[in-house]
Amino acid sequence: DTVTLQSSRTGGSPIETATPVVVTKRWMGGPAGTSSGWVDPGVTLNGNMLVDGTIAAQKINTRGLDIKADDGTVLFSANTKLDASLVAGLGLLAVKDGVDTVTIGGTVVSTTDLVSSLRKISSSNIGIFMDTSAITTAYIGVAEVDTLRIKGNAVTVPMFGSTDASTAFTNGIELDAGASVLIMANASVFSTIDGWYNATIRVGLVGPQGVIWATGGGGGYTRVSVFGNVSAFGIVTITQAGTYMAGSLVSIEAGSIDAGNVFISPNSVVAMSCKR
Repeated sequence: DTVTLQSSRTGGSPIETATPVVVTKRWMGGPAGTSSGWVDPGVTLNGNMLVDGTIAAQKINTRGLDIKADDGTVLFSANTKLDASLVAGLGLLAVKDGVDTVTIGGTVVSTTDLVSSLRKISSSNIGIFMDTSAITTAYIGVAEVDTLRIKGNAVTVPMFGSTDASTAFTNGIELDAGASVLIMANASVFSTIDGWYNATIRVGLVGPQGVIWATGGGGGYTRVSVFGNVSAFGIVTITQAGTYMAGSLVSIEAGSIDAGNVFISPNSVVAMSCKR
């Protein structure tokens, strides 16, 4: 509300000679004597004169705006950073550059060993972290395994050797008792003299049990005219664990050509075994 007060002449008193006074006041609400009450227009605009929601945000100049506590302390402004001490519930990670330990579910855990501090993987809980047969293909440089169980003895261990002599051996391999080894060999024989001779080849294993000759195909003498090939194959089952080498032995029996005039090149042997 707005009121205008004006003095008037009453006659016979000093006021008759005074200049008339006109005063305009605007009601700002609240008790008189404060920033509210009847005040001069244009001096104070009290919030009581405003209807809630009538001032748009873009009409307010927020440059240099201060957010203050009840006691007048500036909590936050365009020129004052918000101190972390004024925010509750931040925790150590919010007020430090780094931490050595964290608390998870009531357990204090070292950040240098987060996973194993919570729960190390062991033979008793591996099923919690990994499904059965979860690893289908793996690329491993060197694997150390205490006991390896392969379904159906599916690991094939190859062995190979080749020479230009009557005997040839593969590299050695560790075999368990009861392991069976398939051995195959082939040799080329020839002579620089016309005629014939007999040649044969045998295969077997050499190891803790001495020489164990294989049983199987081939192995009989073959009559050769100057040049020919002899081959044999067989299976050896060992009864004693240890390191074994597969080998082949070529034998020459003289015919019209003396054995000293027969040459062997190459004599090759291959062995395949399932190692448990």
